[in-house]
Amino acid sequence: MATVERGQRLNARLTAQEDRLLREAAAELGKPVSRFVIEAGVEQAREVLADARVLRIADHAAAEFEAWLDEPATELPAARQLADAEPFERT
Repeated sequence: MATVERGQRLNARLTAQEDRLLREAAAELGKPVSRFVIEAGVEQAREVLADARVLRIADHAAAEFEAWLDEPATELPAARQLADAEPFERT
């Protein structure tokens, strides 16, 4: 497995209760506290950024988009051919 260089530091001040909680949870998973905190923080950061990147459109544009979705589908011959094709050629 490739070694990842971890050169950045992050310092935080905790209450005794927060420290105890984090240590207990890390121990429950058999992880060092720093690894537990990093993994939990990174996961939360990914969720926050994913939520922030959700497409937002104006009401009138949303109404137009919904109307477009409600229209009957158009048959695309090339798409139908791909959908009906065997996944692999047999030789």
